[in-house]
Amino acid sequence: MVAVSWAAEPAFSAYVQSAADWVHAFYPDINVAIDGQACLLSSDARTASAITLIWDSALANERLFISNAAPRRAMIEMLIR
Repeated sequence: MVAVSWAAEPAFSAYVQSAADWVHAFYPDINVAIDGQACLLSSDARTASAITLIWDSALANERLFISNAAPRRAMIEMLIR
């Protein structure tokens, strides 16, 4: 088993749980355990570099999704009017 630990910086703390859900949904072979600001990702089928790349992608995806939510919501409200 390969395990990678990651400590959430305050700027990323809002994205950790949703990124963990994203990883679990798309990569069921990766186990994600969150304890406060610490995150442990492990897998029998992947290398440490692959797990890190997947986790970084999940965080980037969630960060973009959340940061674009307000403008997207404003655009939809404008179109509904």
